[in-house]
Parts: sequence; structure tokens; C-alpha cells
Amino acid sequence: FWIERFREGWEEDKKLEQYFSEIQEDLKEEIQTSKMNRHDCENDIKALLKILELADSKSEDSTKIYRSKFLSVYYRGVYRTFAPTTADVMANNGDLELIKDHTLRKLIVSTFSFRKEVADEFTAYNLAVDEAGKILYEEIRQDNSDNIRPDPLLLYQLKNTNAVFSLYRRAAYKGFMLDNYIEELEGLQKELSNVK
Repeated sequence: FWIERFREGWEEDKKLEQYFSEIQEDLKEEIQTSKMNRHDCENDIKALLKILELADSKSEDSTKIYRSKFLSVYYRGVYRTFAPTTADVMANNGDLELIKDHTLRKLIVSTFSFRKEVADEFTAYNLAVDEAGKILYEEIRQDNSDNIRPDPLLLYQLKNTNAVFSLYRRAAYKGFMLDNYIEELEGLQKELSNVK
């Protein structure tokens, strides 16, 4: 009986060691991807601020600049998937209980739960970009009215800055979420590096 429990404990330790290794890999990838997304978000914020800055200008150069800035935001989008992580697999298999350190277990669960909130914010941001595009499309020349999804390059004067400002606020919030998420990921990565 004692030998059987020892063997089970040894197998659980090996399984947990493998999980921790896989979580470290997940964290490495997640941090890298989140930092790239944060960079894209910062570019969106800068572009949207430039659009707002040029909104009252009626010069042809200004119009070309804000058109290209909006296009950069519109077409960049957020091409990001949130595939299941090792923590998700552990939760589905009931293996989170293998982590005896309750503080570490809670940190893993909360970090990867926050990931869901980040994914939801990415979806909301994409919807906001589409909504801003629809609003701005209403300002497109009449000769393109039969086009279902007109090209933003046909915009000739920005009249509705509310749509751009709303999108700017959403981009700033997405950046805030990403900053917090990256901080949590790096904190968990540091904690796991101390686990023996």
C-alpha cells in the first residue's frame, strides 16, 4: 500500500513538472503575442489621435493623411486566436488539484481567467472598428452609395469625430487591458521560475 502511494505521488510529481514546463511555454508565447498586440494597439491610438487632430482641417493633404490613418486601423484589425492553454487542460482534467501550493494555483487560475476578459475586449474592439467604419462610410460621396462596403479612401471630409473618439477610447482601454495582462503573465512566469 505504501509503495503504491509512493508510486502515485511520484507519477503526479512528474505530471505536474510536465504541466509547469508547458505552462512556461504558454506564458512565453502569450507574452510575446500580447506585446505584439500592444504594439499594434499603440499604433492604432496614434493613428486615431492624428485623425482627431486633422478632423477640422479641410486641406487635401490632411484628408489623405486621415484616410490613410483610418485605413491602417481598419485593416490592421486584431488577428488573434485564443486557443486553449495548458491551464485550461489542467482545469478540464481536474489536475489543478495537483498544485499543492494554493497561492500558486490561485495565481495560475486568475491569470488565465483574465485571458478570457482580454479575448472579450479584442472582440469588442473589432466590433467598434467595424461600427466606426459604418458611421464614417455614411460620409462617403454619393456616387458610391450602391457599394455595400465602400472603400474608406473615398471619404472626403471627416464630419463625425464622435465615432473616431469612441474608437480611440476603446483602443486606449484595450491597451490598458493588455498592459495589465502582460504584467500578470510576467508575474506568473516569475513565480513559476521559482518552483522547483
